[in-house]
Amino acid sequence: MKLSNRSLVGALVGVFTSAAVMTGLAMPASQAADTINILSLYKTSGGPEAEAMKLLISKFEAATGAKVNLTEAGEGLATQYNSDLLAGKGADLMIVNLFDGTSAWLENGASVPVDGYVKQWGLDKVIQADALADWSAKTGSGAIQGFPFAGFTWPLWYNKSLLAKAGIKSVPQTTDQLITAAKALRAKGIAPIVVGGSDWSGNKLWSQIIESYMPPAEAKKVFANGGYCSSKNAMKGIDLFVKLRDAGVFVNGIEGYTADQMNTAYYTGKAAIMPAGSWAMPSTPPAISKVTEMGGMPVPAGAYYKKPTAFQAYSAVGLFVGPNGLKKLSLVKQFVQTLYSADVVAKFVSDVAIIPATKTPLTAASLSSASPLLAQSVTALPSKVSYALFPDAYVGAKGTPLTKASALAYGPGVKSAAICKAADAAYKG
Repeated sequence: MKLSNRSLVGALVGVFTSAAVMTGLAMPASQAADTINILSLYKTSGGPEAEAMKLLISKFEAATGAKVNLTEAGEGLATQYNSDLLAGKGADLMIVNLFDGTSAWLENGASVPVDGYVKQWGLDKVIQADALADWSAKTGSGAIQGFPFAGFTWPLWYNKSLLAKAGIKSVPQTTDQLITAAKALRAKGIAPIVVGGSDWSGNKLWSQIIESYMPPAEAKKVFANGGYCSSKNAMKGIDLFVKLRDAGVFVNGIEGYTADQMNTAYYTGKAAIMPAGSWAMPSTPPAISKVTEMGGMPVPAGAYYKKPTAFQAYSAVGLFVGPNGLKKLSLVKQFVQTLYSADVVAKFVSDVAIIPATKTPLTAASLSSASPLLAQSVTALPSKVSYALFPDAYVGAKGTPLTKASALAYGPGVKSAAICKAADAAYKG
């Protein structure tokens, strides 16, 4: 969602203007305040990230003598920040993912580019180049939108015990094998693939399937600009999705499922397969974890990808700097550097199962302490799958309308032509 009053946001940014500011090279304004205001997706209580956040905040406050005023905003963070900024009280830093509304912040002046700070603060020696690329993919100028922190791996999870009950000896590699496996599972009363057909999780699986035939360069153009109906390869992918849907590879009523319902169905052994990211791994019941094999989405004959596909990217969580943060730039610098310190990163890996954007290699011990499924995803999965282009950096602020289009696709009987038209309509207006 884009900000509703672009000119007002531009005026707010204008308070801090200079050419240097807009290229991320400004010197800090007077540090009148000793408090840094942060709007955060991460929590300090009630979530797996709580202790890691407490470590981050306490370490920063001890080193600087400043205080952190943290507001936990959850999934409504982008909407809250937009409203706050228009009221002249936007946060200094925002800890949030790069998706949909947040992808429009730099374009609309709600955040500032951080290219210069990455270099000035030595973070180019700390953060992986691929992570920085993920945070600049959608900007025409190549500007880096924020500091990438948490990446993810996003495979398909297969319950080997349930597969075995249906006589399936190995994880399906092709879509024909998947259809056969789905029929065998259903014959035993076991649901095949479960996903949130009505939300973002279903949108990602839909995107993954429809790019089966598209080279990455073509997928980037389609995800960024639309043109699903006019792309022969995108239409082949949509036809494949319809074929799989009509063959019964998804749980009954999939069009009404959410990501939370997906997790519950898989965690309780009601469904044999789900696509879920590494963030879901620490919460997996041990009994389910023991029988889960990480794999990819099976591919059809003639696909661009020769192995089953999975996603990985660095857009899960990062830090945006708001215009108000420029008035406290030395505190912003110290907070960012504290976030990337080795002990804080290690705590997020062990407690939250993030794939860190830092260059420090993950150790077997840190992976295992986070989750055996994370260890499997980092060590064994890469040789089994091809990593498809993750769409979010290119879809940008069209994420919400495109999710509505993909939700339509999960509905029974919806034809390919209607699906592609709905997808293309998401890019209009």
